[in-house]
Amino acid sequence: LGESHPALASSLNNVAVIYEKLGDHKSAQFFYNKSLQIRRSKFGENHIDVAQSLQNLGSLYKYMGDYNMAETYYQKSLDIYKLKLGEKHPKFASVLMSIGFLYRIRGDYKTTELLYKQCLSIEKKAYGEEHPSYASSLKNLGVLYRKMSDYKAAEPLYKQSLEIRKKVLGEEHPSYASSLSSLGILYSDMGDYKAAEPLYKKALDIIRNSLGVNHPSYVSSENSYAYLLSK
Repeated sequence: LGESHPALASSLNNVAVIYEKLGDHKSAQFFYNKSLQIRRSKFGENHIDVAQSLQNLGSLYKYMGDYNMAETYYQKSLDIYKLKLGEKHPKFASVLMSIGFLYRIRGDYKTTELLYKQCLSIEKKAYGEEHPSYASSLKNLGVLYRKMSDYKAAEPLYKQSLEIRKKVLGEEHPSYASSLSSLGILYSDMGDYKAAEPLYKKALDIIRNSLGVNHPSYVSSENSYAYLLSK
């Protein structure tokens, strides 16, 4: 098919996803950019596939901690989704959630809450209440309330997210482990270390078995558990 075919762009994107999940951000960045270059040359600037590539790069920069670059890519992606799919589509919602995360990092909790709730409303209508994306959005809203020290509002959101992931993904999935860790962090912030510790340990075991000890998620979880023990 040659080096400028959309099918190659899709394959390059898939390779980038794998590198990102492996924690190799430099390789992921290279393949995402190659895929984006092909898609732009074939489809122009306002195609859904271009928006997906831009969103993927935004997420990668977010994980790398470059929030200004992340916002730039997210906003370009959001504009295309709004133009092509409208404001009630799950893809539009997913970018809203990501932009909300950036506002949360900057301490603008009011804007974050508005974006998170808008995202939840869209996903609930599109997916129903037993979908991994909806579970992720519930957890993110819970994280926001935890940051605001509103533990009473946060706890049911964490638990609902955990139950959805358990039912849909199973108890050996990294996303289930992430929910366990998040609930553990909440209990730790509340001072209930006895409730938090088994959640941390179970999450750590799942991540070790599913992703390995050299993955950034394992290192992060191990560090969080150590911090709990120190407290």
